[in-house]
Amino acid sequence: MRRATTAAWGLALLAGCTYYPGAYRPDYFNPAAARPEEKLEGRALVRMADADVAYVYSGRPASMVGRATELALPLGVVVREAAMRAFGARFAGGAVVTSDTAACEGYRAIVTPKVNAFRYEYGAGVFFFHPDAELALSIQVVVLDERGALAFEKTYDSGVVRVKGRLPFVVPAQEVNEATHRTAQDLMQRAASDLAEHLGGRWETAPAAARAATGT
Repeated sequence: MRRATTAAWGLALLAGCTYYPGAYRPDYFNPAAARPEEKLEGRALVRMADADVAYVYSGRPASMVGRATELALPLGVVVREAAMRAFGARFAGGAVVTSDTAACEGYRAIVTPKVNAFRYEYGAGVFFFHPDAELALSIQVVVLDERGALAFEKTYDSGVVRVKGRLPFVVPAQEVNEATHRTAQDLMQRAASDLAEHLGGRWETAPAAARAATGT
């Protein structure tokens, strides 16, 4: 009887009408992300249209748990910043961002990421005591070479990412936001690795002093 009462109370809280406005949080990115010593020559340009940068996902979970709640995430900004970090770590000259869709001169690669799909859902956990969550993110990446010709185009899918909640009887919206940052970072690192393979053969090894200054 006590377990049933606890479950009913948890369900009531999880079903409450709640709006969580997630924000871009650079501290949510993984600080231990790979930073290879061998870097590609030149620098990268992360080029996204203003509309893509301004994209904010807003929606309810795919689950019945927390169905009355709503989550908003600035996915456009998160993806842009994740791309800048991942590709900046791969190039000796780093990476810069722009919304100028005509910009391309002076860069070894022009990278355009775009959110393709995002979904999330909440789980009840053990009698709602520690609700958990799952999310899936898909990002399309188009890469042009230094001449402006298509180098490759690929869609990167995260698959199901499981998220543990921290607070009892509260849907882990903040944890989903944090996990989304890291998932975007992982996908952009995969894209940067693919680009490194595509452009292999023209590397620079960053001087030790430079590596120490940048933490690489």
